[in-house]
Amino acid sequence: MKVLSFILLFFVLVGLSLSASPSQWASRTIYQLLTDRFATTQNNPSNCDNLSSYCGGTFNGITEKLDYIQGMGFDAIWISPVVVNYPGGYHGYWATDLYGINPNFGTEADLLKLKAAFHSRGRHVMLDVGAK
Repeated sequence: MKVLSFILLFFVLVGLSLSASPSQWASRTIYQLLTDRFATTQNNPSNCDNLSSYCGGTFNGITEKLDYIQGMGFDAIWISPVVVNYPGGYHGYWATDLYGINPNFGTEADLLKLKAAFHSRGRHVMLDVGAK
């Protein structure tokens, strides 16, 4: 829990120092995606027979598709909530632990790798939050 709190604080502080102004955000092209449904990793193909549950999309799957997203002309991604959810909460909006990373999507390190990879391309990452 302390690690996630630190990560969130890091995102906020770095975000404030590096964030775009409202007029800059107005000119961004943002690709919104549902982490669980967007992309699995290359070594873990999805066979999603039950759409009311998790289908295998991960932070690493998104990272592997950054060329695809950038190739479509997007300069920001907006990913679904990353917190731990009730079973079947593949969308991220049934939070049970606001301080933990949903293990179905990967680890904290995987999320940070995604952020670093997209930022290294001069692109931006937005995290969705479902406040209760």
